[in-house]
Amino acid sequence: MSLARDRALRPLGWTVVGTVVAYFALGGKSYYALPVVLFALAAGAIPLDRWATHRRLVVAGALFVVTGLLVLPLTLPVLPLHTAVRLGVVKARGDYQSEVGWPSYVRLVERHAAGADVIVADNYGEAGALELLGRGLPPVASADVTMRYWRPQVVGKRALVIGYSRAAAGFCSGYRLVARISASDNSDEGGQPIARCTLRGTLDEVWPSVIASHE
Repeated sequence: MSLARDRALRPLGWTVVGTVVAYFALGGKSYYALPVVLFALAAGAIPLDRWATHRRLVVAGALFVVTGLLVLPLTLPVLPLHTAVRLGVVKARGDYQSEVGWPSYVRLVERHAAGADVIVADNYGEAGALELLGRGLPPVASADVTMRYWRPQVVGKRALVIGYSRAAAGFCSGYRLVARISASDNSDEGGQPIARCTLRGTLDEVWPSVIASHE
């Protein structure tokens, strides 16, 4: 409020509000706007010091604790997974949906990866889980964001593609669906296809097409 009341600082106040609103409107993570919010908190420190009598601090502290306990399951993953799924907490949080189901997904991929020269994953979550948890898997590639700069050197053309529909896998021939990722934990990967195919060239040759599928 101090920024809004001071005419000289008012543009900064509207910048803070506009930044927060823009991140939410564009679907960004809530913590992306944290730096500008911290700036606003610092700007309000002096007015807050004038307002904060002992009684007001006690009341505000009690309300903060009660509110924090009520929203804690939504702000931090403190509930057991089955409880969070049953109460709809996982479904309500897109980032929680991106954090569940990875071990079973990796075991599923391991069962279908035999004979493949490379695994091509649609996003960095699918690729990263295989890199971190996978055992005995072929090289993993993904053109998602900065993972495209760490393309493995692969000669063979037999591929296991993850998260690509037949239409999206234009770099493949002989597309054959072999499984789908389980949706049992409300993972946002649930239902995504896992397929075998032959690349239309070496991974290096089809890489521009793989990148184009993300643009």
